[in-house]
Amino acid sequence: MINYVDGKTCRGPYRKTGPGGPDILMISFDMVPREFYLPREGDLAPRTPNLDSLKQDGLFFSNACAVSPLCSPSRAAMYTGRYPYIVANGERYHDGQQEHIREGDTIYPEYLRASGYRTRHFGKCHVGAAKYLDAFGENDAPWDRWSPPWYDDDGYRDYLRSLGIESFGFEREIRGLPPSGRGKGNFLGGWAGAGSGPFSAFPKEGTYPAYTTNLALSELKNRKPGQPSYLQIDYFEPHQPFFIPSGYEERERDLRAALSLPESWESAAEGRSEAPLPLIYSRYRSYWGIGDRKTAEDYLVANVLQYEILDAEIGRITGSLKETGAYGSTMIVLAADHGEMNCRGGLVDKGAYLNPRVLQVPLYLKPAALNQADPVKRGVVIDRLCSLLDIAPTVLGAAGIEALAPFDGRSLFEEGTRDRKLLAEVFAHVLPNPAACLIFERGKETGMYTVNFADPVDEWYCRSEAGIWTEKNRAVPGAAPGDIIKEMTAFFDADERWSAYSSYMRVIHAGADDAGQDLQKFVSHSNSAP
Repeated sequence: MINYVDGKTCRGPYRKTGPGGPDILMISFDMVPREFYLPREGDLAPRTPNLDSLKQDGLFFSNACAVSPLCSPSRAAMYTGRYPYIVANGERYHDGQQEHIREGDTIYPEYLRASGYRTRHFGKCHVGAAKYLDAFGENDAPWDRWSPPWYDDDGYRDYLRSLGIESFGFEREIRGLPPSGRGKGNFLGGWAGAGSGPFSAFPKEGTYPAYTTNLALSELKNRKPGQPSYLQIDYFEPHQPFFIPSGYEERERDLRAALSLPESWESAAEGRSEAPLPLIYSRYRSYWGIGDRKTAEDYLVANVLQYEILDAEIGRITGSLKETGAYGSTMIVLAADHGEMNCRGGLVDKGAYLNPRVLQVPLYLKPAALNQADPVKRGVVIDRLCSLLDIAPTVLGAAGIEALAPFDGRSLFEEGTRDRKLLAEVFAHVLPNPAACLIFERGKETGMYTVNFADPVDEWYCRSEAGIWTEKNRAVPGAAPGDIIKEMTAFFDADERWSAYSSYMRVIHAGADDAGQDLQKFVSHSNSAP
């Protein structure tokens, strides 16, 4: 029997493939650097006992990637299971571009709701509030932007007043230099205090992630027996601007004592570069203005502290599930929407460029054990290439739902072969730089070749079996082996969505096999060419 998310319009057809599924908890973080979940020697890494525990209780995917380095398109892919037509965040999109998921599209929580799940959401949205109301109901209050609603979320302000906090500010700010090099540049957060100055201590329980967690914990208490539950929590953190409350002074001192700036930051600060990079990187260095040593050190320390604050909130949620006996029977998915430069190359945040640091993401999956006979893998690290596109089919499969619309992702429970190919793309963020890259597996290695369509410099990266990404060649177009260029062109040829990229590859990376080809897509009304 075919069911529909919307029976009147026949939108979102699906079949039930089994009985009701488990309770499901989906948690997203915003912008997480690689060293927070795959640290190497010398990295300033956070302490994350609760995330470590979640990793030990399920599967951790160490080679997961986003299909965009930006919030809106990446989240659109995560929740539709499809490559997005959104290529810029809503704050920076060009007139005429899509900034929200279209009304006619379906995000996977809508299937869950239509099939009988109680669906609830707290936190960020950034793909269009209307679509979240479709998925979570009219009581949802999603905020649809990149920046945190510290000052205009009435519920949060009421919550602060209940703690005796009427106002707050920052005792120590982190700011970059503007492109001119004079005055104050971008505000990147800092250490908060209650009041308007002189400041008093700002309590840990007053932070916005603590407030978001409180809302989620209230929902966990309101779950209805006998009805499966889907709870989605979209934290803004650890995205800058950072908000560090009181109580972390000793930990801050320890971090500063262990801190050393990345070598690539040192090189960028001194104007050194091992190989040519697309111009977009130096433009972003001017935008962020992180060339001052103290600013870079403050950023690195605050980022770690913000992540540790977030880890504590995850502990509150999993602790509540354990207290009620629901932890084992709840499927938990946790991922970030994209990566973060974290001072590497003199850059922070992300941007309109494609490299492993902004595309690699953490991805945790704790399966649900509905009875003692359920085989549940625990403490397993999976190194094959996977994507945020895979979350939608994974969750729906666990819920016994077969969506009758195509997904670009595949279930994370499928073993698969190590020959996968994925696309990532971007158009604009702060600065425009249309680019696309092919991410591909070859045995136990993963490659990433990026074409910057408005820049003569392409980028080629390779991930070894040990999980370390290195630049292979960043000098000139066509520097990659011809077989990679052919694979990329064939990938674009195979899907009408990427026809513009296909034409570019055949013009810029023209080879002997392109001789005599007509690229105009001329439509003839006869069976023979004119």
